[in-house]
Amino acid sequence: MPGRKPKPTAIKLIQGTFNVSRANPTEPKPELGAPDRPKYLKGEAKKEWDRQVGYLTRDGVLAKREHAMLAAYCVLHGQFVESVRKGTPLIASLIAQYRALATEFGLTPSSRVKTHAAKPQEPQQNGWARLAN
Repeated sequence: MPGRKPKPTAIKLIQGTFNVSRANPTEPKPELGAPDRPKYLKGEAKKEWDRQVGYLTRDGVLAKREHAMLAAYCVLHGQFVESVRKGTPLIASLIAQYRALATEFGLTPSSRVKTHAAKPQEPQQNGWARLAN
């Protein structure tokens, strides 16, 4: 369905627009952190993976389960770099896919403004764990 993407609950809480009647009680809360780099990434795609995982993890916007989309972005980045090096014309669909994935991760200046980083998650402990120390 076209239109705006729904805001995550955490953003609604921060903005003060949360409404219980419109909440998704089963909204997933993915584990934040660096996913394992896929073995099939080579060359520039592998370099871009290492670069972006560092940035996105530090910024608190990367979940471990987002490895496939980040890998797709990195593969497109590798193709982009190779096309430029070879001097071959860039394919418009490649640029559109590359830009769309970059936007999803907040890698463009305008999308970064709209990206909200999560606070780093602390390991969950029960109420009695602090007494054990």
